Amino acid sequence: MRHPRHICLVRGNHECRSVSGHFGFKEECVRKYGLPVYYRFLLCFQTMPIGALVHTDYGTMLALHGGLSPKIARLEQLERLNRFVEPEEDDALQDVLWADPLPEPGGEGDERCPEAAADKIVLQHWRPNPVRGCSYLF
Repeated sequence: MRHPRHICLVRGNHECRSVSGHFGFKEECVRKYGLPVYYRFLLCFQTMPIGALVHTDYGTMLALHGGLSPKIARLEQLERLNRFVEPEEDDALQDVLWADPLPEPGGEGDERCPEAAADKIVLQHWRPNPVRGCSYLF
């Protein structure tokens, strides 16, 4: 709040009804403030932007909590996502909240992706995300 031109919060996977309920945020909120306050938080979470363009000396970067989606090829498609809903299984909103990058070749976790090239990761290859149980590794 001190630096609104320098800090932008983006919505992540914990800002969903199912996850906030599963990890205790709902129970704590209801116990301390009541159920109406929890529902206000959910609305606040849904109003958070899904992503942000970050302009740096190195160029413009897209910042997302999760990652990319095979269902989104253009920035305009990301802009049109309805963020005022709960992400559904196998939809683009779920991907941008839950997807993970492939492990670096030879790095920790590389054993999950043995087909990744030693010198680069090819982005057009999408793999199921066994860690999350939803979305993709990209």
